[in-house]
Amino acid sequence: MIDHLHHLLEENWRHVRLSENRRIAITSVNIVAATGVQIAVFALGFPPRVVLLTIWMTLLGLFGCVTCLRLEERAQLHTARARTLRELMEEETGARANEVLARSDRSQAERHRVLGRVRMHTAFMGINAATLVAGLTYSAFAIVR
Repeated sequence: MIDHLHHLLEENWRHVRLSENRRIAITSVNIVAATGVQIAVFALGFPPRVVLLTIWMTLLGLFGCVTCLRLEERAQLHTARARTLRELMEEETGARANEVLARSDRSQAERHRVLGRVRMHTAFMGINAATLVAGLTYSAFAIVR
């Protein structure tokens, strides 16, 4: 039974890492694409013909935001499952892993007070939201000009 629980635990943590890796990849692609669009828009000087580029940038930012939210939800699900499985394994074996992990978490929180509060999900959402806002802003400038 413990081997099966351990396998399920590892599988859920793999899914958490997969969600994180996908968010990093999507955000990285969005950064590169948004940078390219910004260079093109500024090189062309906001003529009306760049509206398609800026709309594409807006959609790219929207896609990044929605995808990051969905991947965060999946990561939260698999994290909760993994924690539940770990607690079940503790009950079965009598181990005290949660106590050791809680001490380790407190020690880490004391050493890294500021960085411990930063959530990568917030950073990913901020980057994608900035792409969305920039696309909308550039579209408005191109239409008004």
